[in-house]
Amino acid sequence: MLGRRYQLTVLAVTAVAFVGPAQGGHLAAAPSWRMVAEHHDAHGHVVGLDLLTSGRSTPRLLVRWHSIDGWSFPRMSPDGFHVAYVFYTSHRPGRNGLYVVDLGRGKPQRVAAGNARNIAWSPDSTEIAFSGQSSGKRPGIFVVSSTGGAARRVFPANGFPNWSPDGRQIVCSCGFREEVWVFSSDGEGARRLAGPVPRKVAAAAVFGVTGASWSPDGRLIAFGRNCYLIEIVSDIWCEPAVMDPDGKNKRTVRKETTFFAGYPPVWSSPGSMLLQTWRLRAKPVMSLNVRTGARRVFYAVRSTVYQYALWASTRHTAFATVDGTKLVLLDPSGRVLGKRRLPRPLVFKYGYFPFNGDVWLGETR
Repeated sequence: MLGRRYQLTVLAVTAVAFVGPAQGGHLAAAPSWRMVAEHHDAHGHVVGLDLLTSGRSTPRLLVRWHSIDGWSFPRMSPDGFHVAYVFYTSHRPGRNGLYVVDLGRGKPQRVAAGNARNIAWSPDSTEIAFSGQSSGKRPGIFVVSSTGGAARRVFPANGFPNWSPDGRQIVCSCGFREEVWVFSSDGEGARRLAGPVPRKVAAAAVFGVTGASWSPDGRLIAFGRNCYLIEIVSDIWCEPAVMDPDGKNKRTVRKETTFFAGYPPVWSSPGSMLLQTWRLRAKPVMSLNVRTGARRVFYAVRSTVYQYALWASTRHTAFATVDGTKLVLLDPSGRVLGKRRLPRPLVFKYGYFPFNGDVWLGETR
């Protein structure tokens, strides 16, 4: 989840930048990768998007805008060849909308006018779901072609859309009450799967459910339930839970493990998910078995600055996270394959690293 603009002329990246020690002392090559990231000026303002790749030591300019303008919420397409982002400004509202950049050509194209956020690419990279208000229509979840055209409203409330592996359905943590709904990509057959259960946790209000995502095989939906406020960090955290796609067999996987609300769990396999958890100073990435509830540390984050950043390659053979100012590449066991320090323009100079971007990962063998 990154932001800021650059212009680019990058084609498919096949180079490998890192190697790291594997089991038995052998070297395991890190996957190829691309990262789209916000570019900050000297005052910490987001002024565009940069592209980093595994085969290049410096970032490439992707797109730029004036510091009084904004937003980005960039997302890489599953095929790794496009970046979608949001542009919004009160000074030039006629330019607001959802934009897509072809990484081989570098010219942004607006594919939907209006206000947008919470971008989600379809698995085949041909469509984009987003939350917002498009071309004067009422707010909700919209789907638009990645090449532009009329955006269709598929759900009547804002939220966080997530595509099913076959691209036929969308699950969404939607609405003021943050309920989990599922509907077809055409907006048909909407069904409410889960909602908040009124209760108290340590005298703190419970905020409902959030962060729904499909398992790689499409047989389960992960979501957060019993979400509550942790006052020491002023953030809402949730217990990880799973259910069948029809909403049946809901169960909390492990109660004493929580993850940050608003960010769906990243599946590492059909039976395991990765969660960035919180423990005062430590913020480990945990691997959680959805059947048994067994957990282990997947990667021990060393930075004291919290940022939620987890990615998986399409076939779940490579993973990445951000640790302070470094991108860390991992294999399915959590072994570090390589690290890359992020360049200065992507790091706010006063020490806080507001990571807002996305990473595309190639597969490891």
